[in-house]
Amino acid sequence: MDLKNKKVTVVGLGNSGVNAAILLRGIGARVWVTDNRDTRDVRNNLKPLKDRDIKYEIGKHTKDFVTGSSLVVISPGVEVGDRIRHTHHKRDGTWLYVLQG
Repeated sequence: MDLKNKKVTVVGLGNSGVNAAILLRGIGARVWVTDNRDTRDVRNNLKPLKDRDIKYEIGKHTKDFVTGSSLVVISPGVEVGDRIRHTHHKRDGTWLYVLQG
């Protein structure tokens, strides 16, 4: 799958999510990261993303961060609720990939 210049959303800003975001940015994807937590650990994990032009939101998951994504990567520690699953599978052409812990 060629992700160059495609929007990819990563859900979860733990170590797996941060590393996935960096990897995806490295292959040319336009990366957006979202985490519903707003903790010291999450804020510390933002540091390597800021200078890589990776968009992020913390303390919530908004529809804008998923809309238009070619791929959604969900980190292992994220509980996938029915609303998130429905949003991702609703659009044709959106892939859902769950990282295995």
